[in-house]
Amino acid sequence: MLTALTVKALTPKPAKYEHMDADNPGFGVAVMPNGRKSFIYRYRVGGRTGTLRRMTLGSVDNTSLKDARAAYLNLKNQVGEGVDPLDAKAQARREEEQDLTFGALAQRYLSQYAAHKRTGAEDERILKHDVLPRWDKLKAKAIRKREVVALLDKIVERGASTQANRTFACVRKLFNWAAQKDLVESSPCAGVKAPSREKTKDRVLTDDEIRAFWNLSGLSPRMKAALRLQLLLGQRIGEVVGMRWDELDTTARLWTLPAERAKNMIVHTIPLTDTALEILEEQRLLRDGNDPYVFPAHAGKAEHLRTDSIGTALTRAIRAAGLAHFTAHDLRRTAATRISGAGTSREVLRKILNHVDRSVTARYDRYRYDNEKRVALECWAATLLNITGENL
Repeated sequence: MLTALTVKALTPKPAKYEHMDADNPGFGVAVMPNGRKSFIYRYRVGGRTGTLRRMTLGSVDNTSLKDARAAYLNLKNQVGEGVDPLDAKAQARREEEQDLTFGALAQRYLSQYAAHKRTGAEDERILKHDVLPRWDKLKAKAIRKREVVALLDKIVERGASTQANRTFACVRKLFNWAAQKDLVESSPCAGVKAPSREKTKDRVLTDDEIRAFWNLSGLSPRMKAALRLQLLLGQRIGEVVGMRWDELDTTARLWTLPAERAKNMIVHTIPLTDTALEILEEQRLLRDGNDPYVFPAHAGKAEHLRTDSIGTALTRAIRAAGLAHFTAHDLRRTAATRISGAGTSREVLRKILNHVDRSVTARYDRYRYDNEKRVALECWAATLLNITGENL
């Protein structure tokens, strides 16, 4: 009979082999050349001359001999009653997939696939905001092209055509993954086109609009500070609101954005101007205990402001002020345009914006341009405060 000592003593060989238990027919251990061991059950379907089949009962590292033997005895009884355990397992999986709701499918997608991708957090936001409220309890297999089109039409109707495109891309990616995993037969997104054609963004705020934005009411002080900092430094709003205190060196007057938070996965250094430091000092005075975020969403919850919350609040404040619509990303474009217009070279501007240079030369040139970036940002800060006509 197999014992724990016997199993432990089994050593790998150049080829895979199976060590069977003489007292329990069909029960044994498979040993791989790399040393991995698994409990197995071998049985025949259709009597002694029938097809030999094999099931893995679990890894030796994660399954005890007692549990493996109990599983073996249960399966042996099934075979004795004329049931093929592998067929029964496949049938149970088919029945499970027939009953799989979109909500359960989305959870699998987020945990098994999206969690390992840079866009995982955005995929989760999109699904929770626009998709799950409509599809959560629907059977995944019941979702067809018409449901996809209806979902996108609803988003377009509220004036969020770009968000409809993003939602479509996320849902299409989810169903393609599910089809590859054989969780659905096919994607209902096949043959569906993106709901709208996105125009090249070219919105740059005028001096009057910059002044109006700087004094905009209807935003929380923390949101206004984050948006002002974005306009000052020209960085992405998601990177600004996710700023942590341990990323800042106020003595060196430098913000170091770690690779895992940067869109291009490259460490990015941003010089801090006097005005930026004043904004940060105001936030430090508001800091609640050891909260790691400069712009926390809620006191004591270790969560930072969400970009969608800022976007919604900004849109409402702009509408209430009677201004032409603009977004947080337009603030970044405005900063880039004004910095370039002041005579800053494209190379330095690219470094400020943390855009990737894919040229061969860039593979050898590792200079960070911190001094040049600081000069450009200080010049822009002076211009910005001249436009607004006030200091912080």
